[in-house]
Amino acid sequence: MEWSKAFQSHQSITRLPTPTSPYEPPSLDIAIPGSRLQDQRDRAIFWKQLECWTRQGEWVYDSDRGVPISPRTWPLLDPGYISCDSPFSHMDYLGDISNPLGNEKDGPMGWGREEWEDGIINRETTSWHWTTPSSLQCPLHLPNRQGMCRMVRGRTIVIMGDPTQQQLISTLLLRMGQVNHQGNPGFQLFPCHGNHTNCTLYPLCNEEKDEDEAGTKVVTQLITIMDASLQSLPHLPKLLEQVMANETRKSPILITSNSPSTRSEKLQANLEHLRPLLPNILHIHRSGYMPHPGCSPSILHPAPHLPYYVPVEWEELQSYHTTLRQNILKAGGVWWDVEGMMLLREDGHVQEKSPAGSPDACIEWCLPGPVEAWESSLYAILGALLPPLKGSIR
Repeated sequence: MEWSKAFQSHQSITRLPTPTSPYEPPSLDIAIPGSRLQDQRDRAIFWKQLECWTRQGEWVYDSDRGVPISPRTWPLLDPGYISCDSPFSHMDYLGDISNPLGNEKDGPMGWGREEWEDGIINRETTSWHWTTPSSLQCPLHLPNRQGMCRMVRGRTIVIMGDPTQQQLISTLLLRMGQVNHQGNPGFQLFPCHGNHTNCTLYPLCNEEKDEDEAGTKVVTQLITIMDASLQSLPHLPKLLEQVMANETRKSPILITSNSPSTRSEKLQANLEHLRPLLPNILHIHRSGYMPHPGCSPSILHPAPHLPYYVPVEWEELQSYHTTLRQNILKAGGVWWDVEGMMLLREDGHVQEKSPAGSPDACIEWCLPGPVEAWESSLYAILGALLPPLKGSIR
């Protein structure tokens, strides 16, 4: 059953988004501050590749392919991260939170042997994989730790946004973070706007002796500002200026996001101030998308409770994204079209009020399968944009 047929009673007032939603390719000569693309020809190639990576691929189902989850990586993830699209509620699933792994032979609590074999979780959600056609010559690859660390070497990555960014943070920490003997990522908290906002700093990729051309130790780090977003704070530019005060020489990367539930006119005003304040920052904005209903299984037919979760403001969200995208590009940013990728999934994604209370809980914690698509597309974007840092790694 197609998802659109589940809303027949609402068809007169609601139009579900489709992969053919209005989209205007960016001008092929838009400059990207903070990148190595100084030539018009190189920029034109990048914009065409970006469209291919995020809008011309397809989700391919492979029932034999699962997602590897090991006890070492588990503590970095909320238990709901890899369980909340299972047939039972992730709130009921938590159980004994002090022992989330349960019996390692049987897998995490609540999972049967058929879904947990040799550290591989096999579920419908994780069987869908984003693939770009070979004929378009824009391949996507999952990065390994060494490749990702060399790519972002010596830089500060700042991730800011609503809770939808938490999954991206977990993914980057799994790929590049430093894990202590207890399996937890090392980090430190520091105030980054008086007493109102806390930033979290995670060291990345610094287990090797690494020096730049001047013999200075190279430091790679991730800074997260999770209680601030581009659209929520009128003092955002000053906040970023403070965070970036000692990072400007390191070619910082700013990754922002917007969820469907947070839309504000403040975003445009903040974007207008961002570029003059931080002219050399590489800004990547991830478009938000609608999650699937109730963190239900990612099956190819609507969940039984679907009629209770009616899609909200599809056309308004698309209109907002059109304007937002134009402003992001105008300010020299890169529009990372995660929404365009997710709209092509066959299992559907519908905004809902989750049992956990947050309307974006399913974006934050569910769908580990798409995280693979986010990671491979971000890896491709950074690889095309970032100039290498000169120096030696020993």
